[in-house]
Amino acid sequence: MLSPIGQLPPSVYWRRRLTLLGLVLVLSLGAGWFFLAGAAGDPGEEAADPTTEASSPEPAGGALVPGLEQIVPSLAPAGTAEPTTPPDGAAADPAAEPVEPVEPGPCPDEAIGLAVGSEFGTYAAGSKPLLGLNVSNLGAVPCFRELDAALQTWGLFAADGTRLWGSNDCFPEPSVSNIPLLQPGQVVTFTIIWSGRTSEPSCTVPRQTLGAGSYILRGYLGNLVSPDVPFVLT
Repeated sequence: MLSPIGQLPPSVYWRRRLTLLGLVLVLSLGAGWFFLAGAAGDPGEEAADPTTEASSPEPAGGALVPGLEQIVPSLAPAGTAEPTTPPDGAAADPAAEPVEPVEPGPCPDEAIGLAVGSEFGTYAAGSKPLLGLNVSNLGAVPCFRELDAALQTWGLFAADGTRLWGSNDCFPEPSVSNIPLLQPGQVVTFTIIWSGRTSEPSCTVPRQTLGAGSYILRGYLGNLVSPDVPFVLT
């Protein structure tokens, strides 16, 4: 083994052997140095503080572990919780923001129901029937309506539409302001006694007792007109 055998000069083979031996020695020394350095530790690194290690652990993958106050909010230290605010568009607490009541306004004509009638549908000629006028709130909210006595009118007509009597012809009612608050569905009733005689707006024509026949009774409240109701005298 000490005498090289080959076609090349012996000096070439010896140089190769020395080079390989040198590489083996270098690698052996390097491995030994790394082993000794790992056992002794790095003198410039401080020991970890056991009081802070548990407060900021970092698991594999780089994701941070949430703090205790995020997992169990009730265990968070007092004074550390941030005030929460409702998201945009969230409904406000009705206890914190009371809704102001809406003041009732005047009743529109379409919210007023008007009906005329009498205690009985048939009366003797010359009698004095009691006539009624019902005013009702047909709307869904309370409202005010002028019910001045001067605005309340009853009228009697022949079957062909001829006017025979009006309640304000000879005894007009004085104007007395009356503006009650009508609740939804509330009905207010007004009454008048008819003398059984004819009349005209000027009340200058002699009045006559109306004879037997079929007539039409109609009621008014200002510009509002009730549906016609049959009225019979016998």
